[in-house]
Amino acid sequence: MAITDQNRRESLDKLDRKRMCDLIITALHDNQEQGLTARETAIILYNQGMIISNERQATQPRFTELVDEGVVKVIGKRRDEITNRNVAVYALNN
Repeated sequence: MAITDQNRRESLDKLDRKRMCDLIITALHDNQEQGLTARETAIILYNQGMIISNERQATQPRFTELVDEGVVKVIGKRRDEITNRNVAVYALNN
């Protein structure tokens, strides 16, 4: 196995997916009316001291999983301030 594959596997093994999903669900619950983008969620969780990075990539993979599981849905799009691109806005699937 290549070193990069080993590093990726080690990082994945350390990831607590359930905890991150629970944090995202809580953030979405607290922002039900307007929904949140992956970056907005990461910033909220970072500012609360819940995650170590405010980067979008800290939350985006879990959003994909939550959408696939039917827990979260895409409710629209919003312009991302950093990339100046439209991005998905998520909300809990009630």
